[in-house]
Amino acid sequence: MKVCRKCGVEKPLNEFWKKKQGKDGYNPRCRVCARGDDLKYREANLEACAKYYRANKERLREYHAGRYRDKRESINARVAEYAAANPHMKWESRFRERAKQCGFDPVVVSFTREELVARHGDACFHCGGVWSETDHYPVPIVRGGEHSLENVVPSCLPCNRRSWRETA
Repeated sequence: MKVCRKCGVEKPLNEFWKKKQGKDGYNPRCRVCARGDDLKYREANLEACAKYYRANKERLREYHAGRYRDKRESINARVAEYAAANPHMKWESRFRERAKQCGFDPVVVSFTREELVARHGDACFHCGGVWSETDHYPVPIVRGGEHSLENVVPSCLPCNRRSWRETA
């Protein structure tokens, strides 16, 4: 636990950015306060920030590309680890994209695969067959359906495709 220097609230360490120069290795301001300060600075100095970026565009681009190039393996490993631990985030992302393509504001209520299995079982909701990690929306996205535990059921691919034809 650490107390934020700006807001004075005691928060867990994962609420602070890491900072090598700090005596405890963390920024003295929490992430929320640091973001707020950064945003205020950018808004107050918008023209100066834009001018600096234009003057140093290539140098900044090379700097950031070099940082990624040096850490590519560790970044890819972290991304893969996060994706494996949070498969529901891929569902949510795919839903948001499809809802926007259909012209709807996406309504997303987060849930996990385990919650879906606990509610409906680990088989296709329609035929009882093997669930192939596809999900069916009883109220389709094109009709304003939301991505929530109440509007998603496990479905095998043939049943899911059949339901597409029925709701089209």
